[in-house]
Amino acid sequence: MTMTQNPTITPEQAVEIRDYLRVDWARYFVEVLGVKEEFVWDKMREIIAALQKFKRVAVKAGNAVSKTFSAAGIANCFSDIYGPNCSVITTAPTSKHLEDVLWGEIKNQ
Repeated sequence: MTMTQNPTITPEQAVEIRDYLRVDWARYFVEVLGVKEEFVWDKMREIIAALQKFKRVAVKAGNAVSKTFSAAGIANCFSDIYGPNCSVITTAPTSKHLEDVLWGEIKNQ
């Protein structure tokens, strides 16, 4: 059962879940977003691990390799596990891409 299937949790359970997800953000994609484990691919895990370790991470990739989906999931994960007072800075090549594509994906997740 994923966490999305049981939205009613106690404050204590929320803390346990937050601490569980802080260890490996890739779990967020499976446990919260409901992504099948096989779709959390190796490069996505590598990006997530780098972001957990370093302040800045650059990703070189081609078209249609889940960059926007991954970035949105990571932004939502960070926001969810570090709370309402955290800041998540997002960038994109153009303001249209940022607002329509990336922020749209963040909202839809």
